[in-house]
Amino acid sequence: MPLEKLGTFPGVPPLVAQLLHNRCIETQAQLEAYLGPGRGQLLDPFMLPDMEKAVARLRRALANKEHIGIFGDFDADGVTATALLVMSLEVLGASVLPYIPHRVEEGHGLNVGALQKLKELGASVVITADCGVSSVQEVAQAQGWGLDVIITDHHSPPATLPQAHALINPKISYSAKLSQDLSPPSSPSPLKKERGIEKKLGDTPSPPSLRLRSELVKFCDIPV
Repeated sequence: MPLEKLGTFPGVPPLVAQLLHNRCIETQAQLEAYLGPGRGQLLDPFMLPDMEKAVARLRRALANKEHIGIFGDFDADGVTATALLVMSLEVLGASVLPYIPHRVEEGHGLNVGALQKLKELGASVVITADCGVSSVQEVAQAQGWGLDVIITDHHSPPATLPQAHALINPKISYSAKLSQDLSPPSSPSPLKKERGIEKKLGDTPSPPSLRLRSELVKFCDIPV
């Protein structure tokens, strides 16, 4: 961060100022909008690709009392995104099976063993949180077992995408504005999914605990 910009946010420690700069936040107005956005500032979640398909599948799972697996990455934004999805779905009465892989034994990303375990536990739908956009073979295996995989991810997509039931990622959106607006927060897709479900099922406001977790998602996957 240029030294002359350190005074842009009086009272903000230099490290925090650097993190804000990394997220292209340069003015007090941008800071206030980023740290305390009102509901009116949130973009329509259905601008994201495949959101309609994902929400329709989850509504069917809720109606049929299916078990829904949540596979989240083990880092900060993956864990908080998983918590956001689990709590949101449980508020709606869903039976949810969260799964966080072991950092050393399983590593990053979807793996066949975890998907098989979720299948054995009774899941018929699996939502990813902060991973999955590159998991072509794993998603194909899961789909072959009859699991409907819904990917929510924010990482850059590869040339070949997995053939998931739905793939929600702002970086493959057809809307340039949407992708630009969602690029500073690290993992917006699970929050947008939660808002999409909320809009379709009555627009009940998110509890404060869910909003807190969505703020943690913004800050804990730190670009440098």
